[in-house]
Amino acid sequence: TSEVKRYLLALKDEPKKLKEPSILFGRNYEATKLNNQMLNSLPQKKVVLDSIKNKKDKKLKCKRVQSWINSLPIEDNLVLKEGAKVLFTTNKWGTYHNGQRGIVEYIDEDSIIVSDLKTGKLIKVER
Repeated sequence: TSEVKRYLLALKDEPKKLKEPSILFGRNYEATKLNNQMLNSLPQKKVVLDSIKNKKDKKLKCKRVQSWINSLPIEDNLVLKEGAKVLFTTNKWGTYHNGQRGIVEYIDEDSIIVSDLKTGKLIKVER
């Protein structure tokens, strides 16, 4: 109907009204490419945090665990800079939630401090 058409056309211009809209990609490598470009545009020093892998169930075979790790849609290392914009993709009850956006304020070996973009509240993300 014409009402639906008007609604859809109005949505087309919505991202232009946002200062910093989120961008969705169909493939991880496209998102990774833009993330790297944005990270490289920041003057701060890159910090590489190696992933931590702990096998809690000793009965699991190492080969099976490695196969599962290889199937995850995530990088082996986290590369960040202070000042980088981040988007949480998981929940930690009472601390942060999926879709919450922030800016990295501080990075060390044990934690990352992120300021919430909406509230300015500092969030400590522990490794």
